[in-house]
Amino acid sequence: MASLDDLVKECEPAGEAVKAAKASGDKDAIAKAVAALVKIKESITKLDPEHPMAIVDKKKKKAAEKAAKKGEKPAEAAAAPAGEGGVSKNAQKAAAKKALKDAKKKARKDGAAPPAAPAAAPT
Repeated sequence: MASLDDLVKECEPAGEAVKAAKASGDKDAIAKAVAALVKIKESITKLDPEHPMAIVDKKKKKAAEKAAKKGEKPAEAAAAPAGEGGVSKNAQKAAAKKALKDAKKKARKDGAAPPAAPAAAPT
């Protein structure tokens, strides 16, 4: 069995052969060159699955990266404060608007006059 270094050295000429075959447009030559390259890469993968030239299932790799990012985000959010001023200005406005809407809804339900809108605070 060939060593990892030998396989890596074989991989570059095989890749060039695929490139040349694709440039020529001959489908049989492309298929043969790609098959040879894949065989070399499979051998590299068997010896060292983490090698840069190893064949990687891109869907599994992407899913693993996505899962890793999801795992990091909650930890980052918990560790990071909500900002210097706490809640953002837009969030404060939205909360005030919702509170006013809820108060109006409750007043209509109770039959009382709705409360007046609070004056905007100077910025």
